[in-house]
Amino acid sequence: MMAIVLHKLAGGGVQHSLLALAEEFRRRGHDVQLVVCRDDGQQSELVPPGVECVHLSQTQSIIGRVSVLRAAKGARTTVLRPILLPITAPWHIKYLLGLSSYLRRQRPRIIFSAGAYTNAVTLWARRLAGASTKVVISEPVSFSQYLDSRRLCKWRWRYLAPLLNRVYPSADAIVTVSQGVADELACHANLDRTIMTPIYNPAVAPSLAERAAASISHPWLDQCRDRPVILSVGRLVETKDYPTLLRAFARIRQVRRVRLIILGDGKDREQLMDLARELEITDDVDMAGWVSNPEAYMARADVFALSSKSEGFGNVLVEAMACGCPVVSTDCPSGPREILADGDYGSLVPVGDSAALAHELVKALQSPTPKEALQARAAKFSLERSADEHLALFSTVSERDNPAK
Repeated sequence: MMAIVLHKLAGGGVQHSLLALAEEFRRRGHDVQLVVCRDDGQQSELVPPGVECVHLSQTQSIIGRVSVLRAAKGARTTVLRPILLPITAPWHIKYLLGLSSYLRRQRPRIIFSAGAYTNAVTLWARRLAGASTKVVISEPVSFSQYLDSRRLCKWRWRYLAPLLNRVYPSADAIVTVSQGVADELACHANLDRTIMTPIYNPAVAPSLAERAAASISHPWLDQCRDRPVILSVGRLVETKDYPTLLRAFARIRQVRRVRLIILGDGKDREQLMDLARELEITDDVDMAGWVSNPEAYMARADVFALSSKSEGFGNVLVEAMACGCPVVSTDCPSGPREILADGDYGSLVPVGDSAALAHELVKALQSPTPKEALQARAAKFSLERSADEHLALFSTVSERDNPAK
């Protein structure tokens, strides 16, 4: 049996990818359990058919800290600043004892986790449980995301690199979602690059075509619309750098009629609305919030824009391409350049450069990349291919217990 750890069922690209892999593993006949930390009781419909979902028990933060001390013998100085001293410790440690208990009871053959602190807790849980379970961890984001200005003021991020340097080598395998993520992790955490296995996210699932063809009711995306539509999808947070996109859009508005739809929610929503008002573009900008089927919007938009400061991979770029939508992206670390093959399948512009982003979006509207070329490129990031590579790695790791096989 294999277990997949999620910090919660609903969320962004990490959860989406892990749930897709769980469903594909189950479809291929593997026994899969989802091990979920945070349970709000409202996302049970996200659990794939035939996959069991186990919710972990939670302890108080102080008990979590003591448990980390027990698990981190010989490395206590590395957990002092990021975990033990901060007033608010990473919430993940509240589930350390619950995950350790799960490993003692269930004894899965493989446990797969993603995200820095989720990975650390999974490795510590195995040590506390004394389990023989193989632990495969995945780093889903560029290390640059841990170094943004809002995070560095918190010790849990400022002192993350030495923690990962000490904890990650105890994993049986380390997956990264792109070559760039592996390079950054090796550099910042001073880890051996050769112990990492880059495997791209399962961005294109078999259901994507059906989802793209689904009907939606948005007046700007009617077939008889009078102006093109730029689309962007993502959480409204600093890393996505929507201010640059709004400023680029304002530049485009000066030379042609165009509209912008942004799908996603987040804490920066009001700031972005204020900026749109300041730029006098509110009539042609729709911050439509979170939608369950962004692929249907991608299939109808004229161009897709990614303005991020950093991305581990960039699932939405691949999804847009699979829907036949031309794309323009910032050349941020780490995924976009790999996805777009150094710009062969969509323009790459400097991070934070609204003028360059505006220029390339106009070019994409005037001379879009052929739909067939975009879809052929997107097919290289399929769920089937990602599942093949993950399962091959799991098999290699498992066989280390049975060298005679």
